[in-house]
Amino acid sequence: MFFDTVSDEPEWNPRYNIAPTQPVPVIRQNRKEPRRELSLMRWGLIPSWAKDMSSAAMMINARSETAATKPAFRDPLANRRCLVPADGFYEWSRHEAACVLVRRAPFIQNKNAGTQVTMKGWERIQYIQKSGRDSKRVFVAMWFDGSMDEVYDKAIAPAISRAGYLPLRIDRHPHVNRIDDEIIGQIKRCRFMVADFTGQRHSVYFEAGMMHGLARNVIWMCKNDDLKDVRFDVRQFAFIAYSSVAEAEKLLYDKILAIEGEGTLAITLT
Repeated sequence: MFFDTVSDEPEWNPRYNIAPTQPVPVIRQNRKEPRRELSLMRWGLIPSWAKDMSSAAMMINARSETAATKPAFRDPLANRRCLVPADGFYEWSRHEAACVLVRRAPFIQNKNAGTQVTMKGWERIQYIQKSGRDSKRVFVAMWFDGSMDEVYDKAIAPAISRAGYLPLRIDRHPHVNRIDDEIIGQIKRCRFMVADFTGQRHSVYFEAGMMHGLARNVIWMCKNDDLKDVRFDVRQFAFIAYSSVAEAEKLLYDKILAIEGEGTLAITLT
C-alpha cells in the first residue's frame, strides 16, 4: 500500500489519467491516530457555503499565487491537505500541439526499490531536473561586440574547456525560441556562469543576478580599464581584473578549478 497507509476502500485499479469530478485515491492523516489513510475522494472543491455538489465541477483548479487568499481555497489549503500518489504526469509540448506523457523515468520510478512519488514530489523532481548542478555547461554572459571576440575565443572559452566544461555563449547557440526565454532556460541548465562586465552591458548584470539568485557560482571578471565603471552593487565580489588575453585565460582557469573543481571533460593543452 502507498506510503504505509491503511484503507477500508475496495480494491481500485490505477488509471492512465484522472479527470475532474472523478474519484481519486488520496492519502490523508488520521485526525485522531498517528496513521495515514488512503481514501477515494472526488476531484472538485465544494465551498463551505455551497448547498449542493453542483459547484464542485467548476472549482477544480486553484492558482498557487492566490490559493492562500481566495475565500474558497484558503481554509482547505491551510487545514485539509492530502497527498496524491502518481507515477506520471501530462505536460504540453512547447513546440508541438500535442500532449506528452512523461512517466516512469529511471531516476523517479524504480520497481525494485519500490519508490513512490506524490504530485508534490513530481514538482520537486521537475525543479531538480531543471537545475544545472550536474551539468557540464557553463553560461558565458558578456558584451557581444566584436572587440570582445578575442577575449572569448582565446581566453574564456579555452579556460572553460581546459577546466573540463563546455562554454555556452548565447549568440553562438542555435535555437528557435524567443531570445529571453532561451537565455533564462539555458542559465537554469548550466552549472555555473562566467560573467565579463567589460562594456557594462545591462544584460550581463541581469544574467549574473539570475544565476546568483539560483545559488550557483558566478565568476566575475572585467578588463582593468573598465573595472572602475562596475556598478556599486557588485563591487564587493572578487573580480578577475585582467590586462591581456593570456592573463585572462590563466586567471579564469585557476578560478574555475578553485571554485568548481576540474570537470569530467578536462583537456591538456600541449
